[in-house]
Amino acid sequence: MTDVYLAGPIAGLSYGDAVSWRVEAKRDLACYGITAYSPMRAKESLAGKGPLAAAWSSPSEEALSPHSVFKRDMADIQRADLILANLQGATRVSIGTMIEFGVAHRMDIPIVVVMDKADIHWHIFVLEVATLICPTVEEAVAWIGNVFDQR
Repeated sequence: MTDVYLAGPIAGLSYGDAVSWRVEAKRDLACYGITAYSPMRAKESLAGKGPLAAAWSSPSEEALSPHSVFKRDMADIQRADLILANLQGATRVSIGTMIEFGVAHRMDIPIVVVMDKADIHWHIFVLEVATLICPTVEEAVAWIGNVFDQR
């Protein structure tokens, strides 16, 4: 079984924008027998609250504490066989995604990045850690599916 972690910007996006590409990628990867993990799962309570903050805390929801979010995302990366990161159209650098890249790179986990030269994340470090850079999520999913097909 292949596990893929779906990285990418969250802060500054609406809940829908942060989730929509991940839902589609998860569905498309499942066609290849690949399991995808989204850092947005179980965060439905953030829907409709406007742009998501870079840091939030919810006294009523421990799952949304900075500690819980960080620990779960790091655990997801550690169990992942591959990272799929959609950096398209980001308006600011995603600090969380860049930390995730560092952790994944240190663990020799391949990183497939979706971006182009116009994207704010086009940087020598990102170019160096990327296993593959694709212009679309669809192309990235197809490549992952062809390499890691579990059917």
